[in-house]
Amino acid sequence: MSSGVEFSGLGSCALTEITGHISVKDMFGPIEITELILRGAAIGVNLLLVGLILMSRAPTLRRWLAAIFITATCAYILQSAGDLIPMTGALDKVTKALAILNTVFFWWFARSLFEDEFQWTPIKIAPFVMLVLMHTPWPFLQAGAVAGVELMVHSGLSILLMAHAIWIALNNRDDDLVDPRRRFRLAFAISIGVAGIAIAIGENIHEAVGLPSWIGLFQATTISLLTFFFAFWMLNANRALFGPVHDVPQAVETAPLGAPEKVMAPADQVAMEKLLALMDSGVYREDGLSVAVLAAKVGVPEHQLRRLINREMGFRNFAAFLNIRRIEDAKVQLADPAYARKQVLQIALDLGYGSIAPFNRAFKIATGRTPTAYRKEKLGSD
Repeated sequence: MSSGVEFSGLGSCALTEITGHISVKDMFGPIEITELILRGAAIGVNLLLVGLILMSRAPTLRRWLAAIFITATCAYILQSAGDLIPMTGALDKVTKALAILNTVFFWWFARSLFEDEFQWTPIKIAPFVMLVLMHTPWPFLQAGAVAGVELMVHSGLSILLMAHAIWIALNNRDDDLVDPRRRFRLAFAISIGVAGIAIAIGENIHEAVGLPSWIGLFQATTISLLTFFFAFWMLNANRALFGPVHDVPQAVETAPLGAPEKVMAPADQVAMEKLLALMDSGVYREDGLSVAVLAAKVGVPEHQLRRLINREMGFRNFAAFLNIRRIEDAKVQLADPAYARKQVLQIALDLGYGSIAPFNRAFKIATGRTPTAYRKEKLGSD
């Protein structure tokens, strides 16, 4: 998103004349006053939400990323207000920097929220570094033509990151076993992601040809509605959305392969026994196995199977549930000299993976090593 428009001398005039006889009504019209109220309300709710996210439970990476994103959103609300909320000095510099990086923070938060195996990689850090370098006041970036290209690149990157966040939210939605988060994926993609793209496009149009004055009120209204929607979901699904980041990697090592120890209702107990029997028979090796297909095999509604795997066995997504069996099989084959000539790709395909990439990723999350490195370690071969 852009860093906000430059303000004129209105700020200094306001500060000097407020001590006189000029009221807020004299300075601003009804539209401007309404916009100020909406922006102030959104900032207040966001700051309250930051406190609740960080203080309600022990902070995790996902919670910190949420707090950073929400704080940067407050900075963007201030910066995008233009002359309505003039700022100077350090406050202006800090809020402008946070507003510039807000899209990256949004992207990080979306990935950590919907990817249980979220890990830092160079590609996740690259957009942050790119924006910092772009907005550093290098002398060669001060030319008008270069500045125009800089704006286009920044806007294009912002739209790309938000579009990718939408894709992340919708991708593998059917595999998500956490019901509040599964429902939130669609709402997140439609409201926050699409609105963010619309705002970014609107800012480009504003820079090129200008927009009517009421657009500021429309933007403030949109941001306020999104803020209240976001806060509602956060407060009502706090644990589901912000569960421990490392639930799944720990489950790979410690989750039981037999029946769970929890006491269940008779109907759930019968379904669990059927599920475990199917898993023991090797159903997890089927290519394209989904929650719906497995629920049909077990003979229960899809929502019941999701609840069993999530609440009774502790898995947050279906892929992790399958991976615990698949990775154990893979470890046996990779450590067995009888399979030494069998290609890693073939092992992956036999275990139900559609390609080598998801197998390599799941195996490394579970063991900390690639399949090839694991085989070399166990067989002692080069």
